[in-house]
Amino acid sequence: MFFSSKLFSVGSLTKMEINNIYMCKKILITLVFLFSLSFLSTAQDEVLTVVSYNLLNYQSSSTGDNRATEFANIMIHANADVMLLQEVTRDNGITELVNALNAASTANYARVSNFYPDAGGDLGEMLIYNADKLGFLYDFEVSSAVRDPSHYALFVKEPDLACHEDTIYLDVFSAHFKASQGSESTRVTQATDMLNYANTLPGNRNIVFGGDFNFYGPDTDPDPNNAEPAYGVLIDSGASPHNFTDVIGSWDKANSVDVLKFTQSTRSFSNSGGNGGATGGLDDRFDFLLFNQNIMNNTYRVSYAGGSYEVLGNDGQHFDIAIIEGPANSAVPASIATDIFNMSDHYPVIAQLNIDFLDASTADAEFTYPNNTYCLNGSNPIVNHVTGVDGTYTYTGSGTLTINATTGEIDLLNSTAGTYTVTNTVSTSCGSDVQTFMVTLTDLPDAEFTYPNATYCLNATNPTVNHNTGIDGTYTYTGAGTLTLDAVTGSIDLASSTAGTYTVTNTVSSTCGNDV
Repeated sequence: MFFSSKLFSVGSLTKMEINNIYMCKKILITLVFLFSLSFLSTAQDEVLTVVSYNLLNYQSSSTGDNRATEFANIMIHANADVMLLQEVTRDNGITELVNALNAASTANYARVSNFYPDAGGDLGEMLIYNADKLGFLYDFEVSSAVRDPSHYALFVKEPDLACHEDTIYLDVFSAHFKASQGSESTRVTQATDMLNYANTLPGNRNIVFGGDFNFYGPDTDPDPNNAEPAYGVLIDSGASPHNFTDVIGSWDKANSVDVLKFTQSTRSFSNSGGNGGATGGLDDRFDFLLFNQNIMNNTYRVSYAGGSYEVLGNDGQHFDIAIIEGPANSAVPASIATDIFNMSDHYPVIAQLNIDFLDASTADAEFTYPNNTYCLNGSNPIVNHVTGVDGTYTYTGSGTLTINATTGEIDLLNSTAGTYTVTNTVSTSCGSDVQTFMVTLTDLPDAEFTYPNATYCLNATNPTVNHNTGIDGTYTYTGAGTLTLDAVTGSIDLASSTAGTYTVTNTVSSTCGNDV
């Protein structure tokens, strides 16, 4: 079952109604992205690059904020397919971002139609996606105690969908975690609300939680001012259906050894950039992508691409300084580093998902018969399949094999003895396959024989057996005298026999029966 790429929107579905839509789907991916207001700081068929990016109050004005080019440069450099954007302030600004992407790329990017700002009327969420790889199904507002995240449903566009078992779906949740120290309990509530919502989804979902969480440390941070219990809600929820993994692990914001995990700020006190935002250099990890166990274990043909998690532009050499300060950036070209500085006070976080399509409809001509040898007087053999299907059956051999070209059934009665190679050829839009199976047909036993005459003189030439249809079996005789008879050939030695009348018998035995 699959959807076409026609777009539609459902704005008031319940969670139960949404789940019912997916009851018959076999592969589902859920991507749940949480964003925060922050002014402090196996051989796969498809690869999807997911990006979480805080855009820093985009657009800050309708006329003076022209960061669309920088955004397009960064996303094209990242090969972004799913762009989860936070701190979006103007609906028209998103259209400008999409236009900039499409102008600079050969890919076809699209946005969702509905824009859901937060209660203050700004700092909303938005989704931009690669429409060549993904299709949009609907959007939905998820109820939360603090802010309502947006739920976007997508599906993977498979170029050979007819050859695959079913469509793969992505459910993208975009929310906004509360910023600043002192709001830890609020973030716990938001994390709990989102985890509870995710756990209403079936256990076969492939889920990614991501975004700008505004966590100042893990839940186990030794500094109580940095400890974030909300991190533990998402990571340590072992009893929940969707337990998550932070693939790059815990961190310490006070330790420069963890700088490669940090995501804010791209700016410093001396290079503060435009459009406001946090300064102070790179010293916080606010942006995340977390993966559930289905993805980590590749349970449902969607998996995290190992080693793909990256804080784009973070080369580990800019701790506590701006991305444009210090040594030349070794992670991205200088132009992209400048674009990241100008675009936002956050670095974008990216990761890749491997998508493995199931080739359930690929041509498969596998077949067997129950045995390799058959008697012509037996029951007609029919084809067995384990994985294959019937195609067109043909044969080669020196005799006549009467075979049903559609089903492969052999008509033994109208076939002749011999050894044959049976071929099944299956051709579909997914390709073709040819498989063979060898069968031997054995004739019925036939003991027919004669001698040239019925009467012989004892001084005559020894008589030998003649056959029209039969074959030699075992020759025996009955009679009052002595008949010197070759048991194998049936030849009679007259000189050593005695006069009399004898009945000679030829007995032929085979797996197909006996004949006398």
